[in-house]
Amino acid sequence: GELSLAGDLRPVRGALAYAELAKRLGVRLVCPAQNVAEAMLVPGGQLPLGMAHLRELVAHLRGDIAIPLCIPPLTTTPHPALDMRDIVGQAHARLALEVAAAGGHRLLLVGSPGCGKTMLAARLPGILPAMSAEEALDVVRISSVAGLRAPDEYLPNSRPFRAPHHSISLAGLVGSATMRPGELTLAHRGVLFLDELDQFERATETSLKICMGQTSGGGYGLHGTSMPGSALLVAAMNPCPCGFRGHPTRACVCDPTMLAAWSRRASASPLRPTFDLEVRLEPTKAGEFLPKNPPPECSAAVRARVTAARERQMSRQGCLNSRTDFPRVERVAWTLADLEGVEVSQHHRDAAVIFMGAV
Repeated sequence: GELSLAGDLRPVRGALAYAELAKRLGVRLVCPAQNVAEAMLVPGGQLPLGMAHLRELVAHLRGDIAIPLCIPPLTTTPHPALDMRDIVGQAHARLALEVAAAGGHRLLLVGSPGCGKTMLAARLPGILPAMSAEEALDVVRISSVAGLRAPDEYLPNSRPFRAPHHSISLAGLVGSATMRPGELTLAHRGVLFLDELDQFERATETSLKICMGQTSGGGYGLHGTSMPGSALLVAAMNPCPCGFRGHPTRACVCDPTMLAAWSRRASASPLRPTFDLEVRLEPTKAGEFLPKNPPPECSAAVRARVTAARERQMSRQGCLNSRTDFPRVERVAWTLADLEGVEVSQHHRDAAVIFMGAV
């Protein structure tokens, strides 16, 4: 813990990691009382002793008093009320989101401001399979080290969603020499969303691409240490500098020189070739909001299909389709078949690739 000049024991970051170390060493952890709830999340270890003052620890070690085991109440991390039922229209974008979740495919959303790119991306964690206890501990460990959780919070019931600004530094995105977790690590087991992809620094994109290319085992190398960073990458960008090229009601004001320069910059993005899916979004039409239309499907229904599709992939090849060495179109074709629950033969695979290539 952190010791004040008055002898008080104050909570620190990373209590879960300390508790895991204590379990491996076969010793009991003594920590500030506020850290006990987090330390207790480690299964199978000795229950930690929580103390409020150095005086208590000295007295306990002398045998003058016995510190009672404190089992504090634990609160559940609130689940953000973000559901796919909030998305009206955008049928092809919803399908792309489902395919990305099912196969672990990187997704790029292109569309004008206000067409729902961020709204869609923010709902992606809700259609990913529920986290296992091990995955939840990973999330707690990282957020605790980063100082992003209250000491008395319980295991999270939602996957991380991180959306760094395009001005973020390289250290802020992938981590620093001080082992401070970057946004990629904070998004571990969840979603990393890069809005305005064309505005990110090229060096930052290149480093992120390299780091994410190393995460097949769950981590990437940083200053001689392996950092967790297995996150699903989703990005968004406008179709032009002003954002309204191709918009049905607003005119694009970009001149040809601006468009050419922007196109060169967008095409030169190091991350652009790594996206399996690229979807163009259009504004939702007013008629799609009418009560006569069937209500949008909720996240729970989509998550059930995604979970089943992932189980098929793991049973067939031991990894998600995005991790195979198949060509991009074939990987996506496999995922579409897995979502439909179809057993795909080599003949069907070849036909799907030819069809998607033609489209």
